[in-house]
Amino acid sequence: FSCFAVSGSGMYFTWIKDQANVWEFAWPIFVMVFAFPFIGPSNRSMYTTALHSKPELDGTMGIMLGLINQAMSLGGMIAPALAAAFVLRSPQEIDASSNKHELTKGAWYVPIISLLIIIGLLHHYFSVKKREQEEAADGNGENTASETSKLLSSTKKGRGASKLLSSRKKGASRRSSILQINQSFSRKSVVNRSLSVEVNGMMNPFDTKAEMESQKQLLKDKKEWEEFMEDAENSYLINNNDNIQSLSVT
Repeated sequence: FSCFAVSGSGMYFTWIKDQANVWEFAWPIFVMVFAFPFIGPSNRSMYTTALHSKPELDGTMGIMLGLINQAMSLGGMIAPALAAAFVLRSPQEIDASSNKHELTKGAWYVPIISLLIIIGLLHHYFSVKKREQEEAADGNGENTASETSKLLSSTKKGRGASKLLSSRKKGASRRSSILQINQSFSRKSVVNRSLSVEVNGMMNPFDTKAEMESQKQLLKDKKEWEEFMEDAENSYLINNNDNIQSLSVT
């Protein structure tokens, strides 16, 4: 979005009739084209993450992803007409005026909207996200109980262990044994998202920071689940062998 702001400002200041050379005309376009592949996939990733964070939207992923595709297509259809009507100046208007800029002041919508988006992203990162992280932790620095928290709190033996255990009991509750697998773990959800991107005609060549962190967390959860299943299977086999031996002895 910073590139969009620079590009929009450059278009207004450098596109002057009979004064702009080829480089002054081309560099704002190059900057905007360079920024678009980074903006499109990032917006889609943030949009998909927001959908997965709302359980009430489960079962409507196809509709919501189709909605963002239609919104992007709608913008591509409307923007040229709006730019031609309100941003571009006709040659007759330029010749009749002392202002030789080829764009009207309406061209400032690009840098202004880009700056507003940047301010919103900074507010979300430094205010909303930080507040959510603080609310996720209790007063003693312990995370609230969730599906990833341990069943038992680990304490050190020795003096002060009972005090530490009692302080943790005040702020932490026992984790539920119910395992919930939401749509973010579903292979079907990944396939639907890929198809949605392919229909839109823009594949995501990069993994964003949030996607890489989510991938690492999913792999970690997968390993923990495999270890849990392996331990459960081993315990079952040991108990079964003990029962068989006890029956054979009797």
